[in-house]
Amino acid sequence: MGSIHYCAAWTECGCLITCGHSHGSVSEAVACIRIAGAYVVAEDAGTMRALSTSEEAGFQFALHDYAAIEAPTIAAPTAIDSSYAVMTRIRVEDQWRWTTWMCFGTHAEASAHARDGDKVVRFRSAEWQALRREAAVAPPSHACADTDLAKSEDETLFEFVFRLLSTVESDLELDSKAQEEPTNSEGCQQDETQNRKRA
Repeated sequence: MGSIHYCAAWTECGCLITCGHSHGSVSEAVACIRIAGAYVVAEDAGTMRALSTSEEAGFQFALHDYAAIEAPTIAAPTAIDSSYAVMTRIRVEDQWRWTTWMCFGTHAEASAHARDGDKVVRFRSAEWQALRREAAVAPPSHACADTDLAKSEDETLFEFVFRLLSTVESDLELDSKAQEEPTNSEGCQQDETQNRKRA
């Protein structure tokens, strides 16, 4: 039982992302959730798995209890931080919203890490707060297209991830087969060239 730990997990643009921590309990992992639609997964002896029924009950309790205690608040405009935030757009349900991706000590450093379409603003400034309050933002140019890989409402996060990974795996197999064919023909050409040199 000591080898079980928990981590917050979510999907973004078809990728499974975890918080990267090894929490000792489901409620600790819930405290690490910072994105809409995130979930908690268990890692048991090095293998990721869905929560058991009792763990799921603990997740639901911790999620609702944590939301009541830790309601997200935006800092007052007077508390401007000296760092710079890279603001990026994320999809929340059916719309795009601005969120803080990372903070950096200088504007130049933040700009170096910003993607096309991201914004660099002073952290906790009036501009930062205005972006956070904005609703219905246009999607970024690098946004994932809507595909049949979207998670359906009756599908668990774990089922979605397995379906996504099997799709990606089959795509990778096709790519590797396509790359092997030219390699094999080049290898045949090299063998023929070496045979000619020997003769």
